[in-house]
Amino acid sequence: MKQKLKNLLVLGGIMGILDTVFLLIGRNIAFFNALSYIISMLFFFLSVFLFFDYPVRFIADIQRKYSKITTYLTYIGWGPYVILIISIIFSIVEAYKGENLSPEFVRLLSARILEVYYFVMVLMLLSATYKILKSSKDK
Repeated sequence: MKQKLKNLLVLGGIMGILDTVFLLIGRNIAFFNALSYIISMLFFFLSVFLFFDYPVRFIADIQRKYSKITTYLTYIGWGPYVILIISIIFSIVEAYKGENLSPEFVRLLSARILEVYYFVMVLMLLSATYKILKSSKDK
């Protein structure tokens, strides 16, 4: 179970980095938006494969070759899953309410969620750096 969770978090870290890069490079460029959707679908399918213990070779290779990068990916890997859960919650609320949420509410809430998300991601990167520095000092 522990290895499955680590594999899922590493995959989430890779997805989080790729998605952030595509959002920053081409916010209104159709090619990058399409590429982001394709990577999101790939992330979803690979997450399902990993959840059902289907081995994904490139994740094992990354973990074996790059242990420090794997630490960072593990620490930031929860982000895409949280965004997915928040999106599902919004969809359930809209379906239960029977109508779309007001655009002002969604804009305000998504802006606040992104601010909190980025703040927590910076904290996660700092804690991953601390863990790596602490483990290298112990050796």
